Amino acid sequence: MRFLKMNKTYTLLILIILLFSINNITTAAPLDFEKLVEIGLENNDSIQDIQQDIAALERNIELIKAGQDWQITIDADYSRSEDYQDKEDGNDGTLGLEFTKDYSSGFSIGPTVSITSDDYSPEYTVELSQRIFPWTPLESDKELYSQEKELEKLKKELAESRVSQLTSWMEAYLNLIRLQAKELLYKEQLKLAEEDLKEVIKKRDIGEAGQIELLEAELAVKEAEYQFKNTSKEFEEGKKDFYQDLGLSNEEELLLDENEDYLLTLMTKVSNFEIDPGKNTELLQQAEGISYELLANSFEREVLEKELEWLKSESNTDINLTGEYNTADEEGFTVGVNLSYLLYDGGQRKIEIADKEAEIIDLLDEYKRLKRELALEFEKKQHQIELDQDKLSQNELTYEKRILEEEIAKLQLAEGLINQIAYEENSLNRKDQEIALAEARDNLFISKLNLLALFKDESYFRGN
Repeated sequence: MRFLKMNKTYTLLILIILLFSINNITTAAPLDFEKLVEIGLENNDSIQDIQQDIAALERNIELIKAGQDWQITIDADYSRSEDYQDKEDGNDGTLGLEFTKDYSSGFSIGPTVSITSDDYSPEYTVELSQRIFPWTPLESDKELYSQEKELEKLKKELAESRVSQLTSWMEAYLNLIRLQAKELLYKEQLKLAEEDLKEVIKKRDIGEAGQIELLEAELAVKEAEYQFKNTSKEFEEGKKDFYQDLGLSNEEELLLDENEDYLLTLMTKVSNFEIDPGKNTELLQQAEGISYELLANSFEREVLEKELEWLKSESNTDINLTGEYNTADEEGFTVGVNLSYLLYDGGQRKIEIADKEAEIIDLLDEYKRLKRELALEFEKKQHQIELDQDKLSQNELTYEKRILEEEIAKLQLAEGLINQIAYEENSLNRKDQEIALAEARDNLFISKLNLLALFKDESYFRGN
C-alpha cells in the first residue's frame, strides 16, 4: 500500500514537472514589421558591405595616425675578430635605441641613445629638422585628409542606403499583404467556379444547359485555378525574396498586418504630408543637402582642390634648418641650413597641375548635371503622386459602385431573381475591388514615401 502511495506521489511530481516545462517552452513570436526593419538593417548584404568598407577605412585611418606617432627602433650589432684570444680587441658590439617623430608643422626630431662595447658608456644624439620653405603637409597628412573625406562619403552612402532599403521593404511588405488577400480571394473564386460547374452539369443532365454553357463553366474553373496557383506562386516567391533581402532564415514566421503600430503610424504621417508648391525650392535644397551623389562629388572635388593647392605650393627651392646635439662631439650642438634647387623636372609639375584642374572642371560639370537630374527626379515623383491620387479617386468610386451592386444582388437574391452563386460572384467582385482600392492607397503611400526619401533622413521613417 505504502509502495502504491509513493508511486502515485512520484507520478504526480513528474506530471507537474512536465507541465511546468511545457508551459515554459516559448515558441518564437511572428515577426512584425518593426522587428523586420531592425533585423534587415543588421543583416542586409548591401548595408553590411558598406559597413565593412567603413570599418576597413577607419582601421586604415588609425594606421596612418599610428605612423604619425613616436616611432622607436632598437638595434644591436655584435662581431668578433679573428684574434679571438685577445678578449679586449676581439669583441666589438653596439646597442642603439632611436626615437623619431615628424610633426605636421614640418618639424622632426630624432633622439638616439647608443652604447658600444668599448667602455659601455651611453652616447646621446638628438637630430632636429625644420622645413622653412616651401611649407606643404607631410605625405601622411595628405593621405589622412583624403581618407577622412572618403570616410565621410561612405557614411553618407550608408545613410542613403538604409533609407532606400527601408522604403523598399515597406513596398515589399505591403505587396505581400495584398498578395495574401488575393490568394484567399482567388481560392474563394475557384470554389465558386467549381460549384457553378456542378450546377451546370446538373442542368445539362436534365437538358437545361448545353455544351457551350458547360465549356464556359469548365473554362471558368481553369481560369480561376490558374489565377489562384499563379498568385500563390507569386506570394511564395515574393516572400522568399523578402526574406533574402532582410537576411531572415526560412524558419522565421512572418506576421503580415497592415494595422501594425509601427507601419500604421508611419502610413498616417506620410498620408497626411502635403507638399506646398511654394516650398518646392526649399525642399529641393534639402534634397541636394543629403543627396549621396552630390555629396560624393563635393568630397572628391574638395580632395582634388587640396591636392592642387599643395602642388601649386611646391617650389623648385627647398630650404631646411637642421640641428644636431651629440654628447661625444666636443662642439656639442651644431646648426645648419640645407638648400636645394631643382633646375629642371621635364615639366612634370606643370602637367600634374593641368591634370588636377581638368579633373576639377569635370567634377563641376558632373555636379551641375546631377543637380539637374535631381530636380527632374523631384518633379517626376511629384507628378507620380498626382497620378496615384487620381487613380485612388477612381478606385474609390469603383468600390462604391461594387458595394451598390452587391446590395442590389442581395435584394435580387431575396426576391428569387438570381441564385446564390450569382450573388456570391457580386460579393467576390466587391472584395476584389476592395483589394484594388487598398493597392491604390499603397501606391500613393509609396509614391509619397519615395519623394520624402529625397529630403528626409532615416529618423523620419523610424517613427521619430
